[in-house]
Amino acid sequence: MSAWLGARELSIEWADNPQHWTWNYIHNSSVEVAELLNVCWLDIRGKIDTSRLTRKTSYSAYLVFRLTDNHRELERGIASVRFVKDKAEGTDEEGYTVFISKAKRHEGERGIFAYPRSDAWLETKLGEFFNNFGEDGEVEMRLMENKNPNWKSGIISKWIDAKDLIIAFVDDWTWTSLDDSGIEVAELVRTCWLDISTTIDTKQLTKKTSFTSYLVFKLKEDSHGLEKAIGSVRLLKQEINGHEGYNVYFSNELEGKTIGRFPRRWSDNDSDEWMEIKLGEFYNNLGNDGEIEISLMNTKDVFTPKSGLIVKGIEIRPT
Repeated sequence: MSAWLGARELSIEWADNPQHWTWNYIHNSSVEVAELLNVCWLDIRGKIDTSRLTRKTSYSAYLVFRLTDNHRELERGIASVRFVKDKAEGTDEEGYTVFISKAKRHEGERGIFAYPRSDAWLETKLGEFFNNFGEDGEVEMRLMENKNPNWKSGIISKWIDAKDLIIAFVDDWTWTSLDDSGIEVAELVRTCWLDISTTIDTKQLTKKTSFTSYLVFKLKEDSHGLEKAIGSVRLLKQEINGHEGYNVYFSNELEGKTIGRFPRRWSDNDSDEWMEIKLGEFYNNLGNDGEIEISLMNTKDVFTPKSGLIVKGIEIRPT
């Protein structure tokens, strides 16, 4: 199992000072990201109790982030992962060198580099630990840089969670938590009318930016009736007729044989079974166009029962 710590669950030095960090919603939910504006002392840490995690299991901790175009003084930092109870006084600055914005290692230079994810964000490994019986208390994961006195800016910390979706005939679905992380996923038990949508106000998004929306999902082995659907993204103030949009396919069996959008892996992690389908794109001009509706539907083929679709959420990311 995996566990997510959102930006609001992290302890970020100076995070409550709007001169140093700013908080923004990335979707029409409670999920927030923290953007570094200007600090001399970078210190980000999170804690998780080992009782929440699977016993007798090794874990790696990663910071998921993005750099703004105008980032500065974010070449490297010190990363560490340790049990809080074993943390000795005076060891705060012990750890491994991680390169945040630097992409090339010089000869003789040692450290961990950030790697791109399939969702256009980056991740850097902070460290590892082994959870024995879940009785070791809290694990602290930390990234810090306090040696360089220059002002730093331009890093964004992110958490991906299940989104609040509008699902037609929701009684045909069941909701379950994803492991012990508290993240909920929706599993389609049986329906003839597939209709999943969400809305987001453009004023919540970055201005003068193009966005792409994706359905994050996976299929059960015994899924049925889920060959394709219609994906669409539109301004709510725009009138449309019926089922306008793009054909999206839940598997790649027909790729190259027909026109449409096909799923791709959501993560570069080989053990991650989640897939993503592109539902559509839009451009947010000045953030004053009202709400965007993002939807996936198949309401024509009502005589074919559909089952076995597991939905994690709809993700919107800048392109």
